[in-house]
Amino acid sequence: MSEVRRTQVYLEHALYEQLRRQAFASRRTLSACLRDILAGHFKVGPKRKNAAEALLELSGMVKGDRAPVGRFHDEYLAQALEEELRENRDVP
Repeated sequence: MSEVRRTQVYLEHALYEQLRRQAFASRRTLSACLRDILAGHFKVGPKRKNAAEALLELSGMVKGDRAPVGRFHDEYLAQALEEELRENRDVP
């Protein structure tokens, strides 16, 4: 990572909760998620992960036997990608 600067951002509660959930789901910090969102918005920084990297990141994220992830992984991945595309369309 290149040089970073510390800053303070005030977020509405709903935005904070969305960011917190995304960070928890991806096992990353709030700051890392926010940097990626901003880099995508301003189209700077590293390129999006390729499909192989995305799949490797998915592995091990789900624990327990709540859903048959192994059997329906394609559907779960497609749903996650659709949600991300919808979220990105909402950003001006």
